[in-house]
Amino acid sequence: MNSMLTYNGTLLSPATGYIKDLQEIDDEVYSSGMMGSGLAIILDGSDYNIYSPTEGEVTVLFPTGHAIGIKSAEGVDLLIHIGIDSFREKDLVKKYIKQGDRVHKGQPLVKINESKFGTDDNIVILTLPGYSKEIEKTASVEKVKACVSEIIKY
Repeated sequence: MNSMLTYNGTLLSPATGYIKDLQEIDDEVYSSGMMGSGLAIILDGSDYNIYSPTEGEVTVLFPTGHAIGIKSAEGVDLLIHIGIDSFREKDLVKKYIKQGDRVHKGQPLVKINESKFGTDDNIVILTLPGYSKEIEKTASVEKVKACVSEIIKY
């Protein structure tokens, strides 16, 4: 890591759980880095809300609510993806937001329907698609808390 790098923003964890490297995810799209740098959070089951990791605007919201794109106040695109094959599940999430909304750091975006969320798919992936600068994963512990733990500097 180059100590001379300057970062423009930080991201808080959008979920509570355990950090996992994208390379360890059983999905080639994410593990290969095709969707950008980032990390995954394995939910611990204590909170099924997913929160905004930054200030910004909702640029994409899939009809199922399983994928959310946010453009940060600094102009960086983020992708929050709930689950791996979650796009197949109807009524997986309750949406608190819509495309075009301004969101604030720590604001609830969606809530996962626990009864529809399989234990083998209990993952939230956060990536920065198209971001070519180096990011720093700042979570110094494996367990992170939504809206509290700073997890990425960019």
